[in-house]
Amino acid sequence: MRKQAMEKLEELIPDAGGKQLSAIATVVGIMEDKIRLAQGLATKRTETVHTLPTKEEMKELMSGFADSLVSAAEDRAMETVQIEAESVVVNSDQPE
Repeated sequence: MRKQAMEKLEELIPDAGGKQLSAIATVVGIMEDKIRLAQGLATKRTETVHTLPTKEEMKELMSGFADSLVSAAEDRAMETVQIEAESVVVNSDQPE
């Protein structure tokens, strides 16, 4: 049936005007969707476009990332020193 419909549409194309060509294109699209649906195939296509940051944006991102790593390391070092200092105080308060 699809083949017969396509043959009939191909016969109409040479004599078709602008609106008729648009209608033929619509019929072909609908027919393709119905066939794909009946076959269990996808009837939609989704295009996802990803854009990468510019060179300047990447530099800024990486700089911020590096700064946050340094800051986190400094915070951890400070906490470690404080905990060790508290540990020394607690141990010195205990009788030997």
